[in-house]
Amino acid sequence: MWHDAPPTSHNPWRSFHFKRMIAVKTLSHGFDWLRRLAFVVLLMGIAGHALAAKTYADNGDGTVTDPTTGLIWMRCAMGQVWDGTTCTGTASTYTFDQANALTGTTTFAGHSDWRLPSIDELKTLIDQSIDHPTIDQQAFPATPSVHFETSTSVDEWGGCAWVVDFSNGLVSGPPSTSAGERGDYNYYLSKSTPNAVRMVRGGQASLALTKDWNLLGNGWNQSLPVASVFGDATRVTTVWKWDVAKAGWQFYSPTMTTQDLQTYAAGKGFGVLSAVGAGEGFWVNVKQPFTVILPNGAVVRGVDFQSGGARALAAGWNLIAIGEALKAGGFNSALSTSPPVASVVPQNLSTLWAWDNAESKWYFYSPQLDAKGGTTLTDYIASKGYLDFTAANRLLLPGTGFWVNKP
Repeated sequence: MWHDAPPTSHNPWRSFHFKRMIAVKTLSHGFDWLRRLAFVVLLMGIAGHALAAKTYADNGDGTVTDPTTGLIWMRCAMGQVWDGTTCTGTASTYTFDQANALTGTTTFAGHSDWRLPSIDELKTLIDQSIDHPTIDQQAFPATPSVHFETSTSVDEWGGCAWVVDFSNGLVSGPPSTSAGERGDYNYYLSKSTPNAVRMVRGGQASLALTKDWNLLGNGWNQSLPVASVFGDATRVTTVWKWDVAKAGWQFYSPTMTTQDLQTYAAGKGFGVLSAVGAGEGFWVNVKQPFTVILPNGAVVRGVDFQSGGARALAAGWNLIAIGEALKAGGFNSALSTSPPVASVVPQNLSTLWAWDNAESKWYFYSPQLDAKGGTTLTDYIASKGYLDFTAANRLLLPGTGFWVNKP
């Protein structure tokens, strides 16, 4: 049901002798709910479209890396040419289908995993401290002050797509849509309307881990070897992953030998964790703060978790990760396998949860409550003391894990 809370049976915090009282509470049953789950949500959501200036890392090959998201961007719009100093030529324009066809077929700077960005990813480039264009003009020189295409369809209007107007930093879509909070004003833009394109790829995620529990995610299309990344016993106590098939935990500890791991796991009913697969979330218990670099590669996208796909969500609880920036409602919409219906919130999941360590509270989203309209969802969130994804402009970002309960 939509009001169920993430799984707590066979959880690592009870079973691995951590001297910590873990409270458990569900939405409707009155039990205490993971109040001291003590992990940090990394790469916090970006504050909407009125973004402050930030320093991009110049990769020296016509690309820059955004330090807040780990995303790697082409400095020039498609059609322009990077001459080593600036972008020359004129930006080409593409319809929605033409722009999406560039994903996976474009090679630049030695990589061929470039893709069309989502609306939430492209919005992170907006800098409203400047104008015409509203983008860092040192990182992205000669950017035209025009609309740029995204890969995000508008939920209520299948023939429309979200774009960003870099002449003023506003996000544009059709009128009177529930997704209208993405921009300051809305107007109709057909997918057949040609727009400029800037390509992005998933870069390495540099994550600052804090002492105690951290929830991370492998949002890249390759396996993450746990021992090689988290094998420093002076920094890491344990690493945990939820085994969906067995509805239980797998764990790894750098303080244990292979035999000790197997013996302990067998005695506790755990599995031994050796790798975190693409699209999986995982927990790391840290002794002292350090920064970890997760490997790069082609990103796992929200649509990859659709029913019938290789990463289709199982019924019940899933601890997962994506390599693109999406809102909670956007992830729910990405699970749809059929064209969206106007003004209808798809019911692809029961609930979605992400944790804020600083607030010791959960971010919560329910399509069922969202579909009721008005303030139903926000009122419920407030009544339970949870955090609101929309109000906080909280995104699901590369490098983070989150829980999804699928009916």
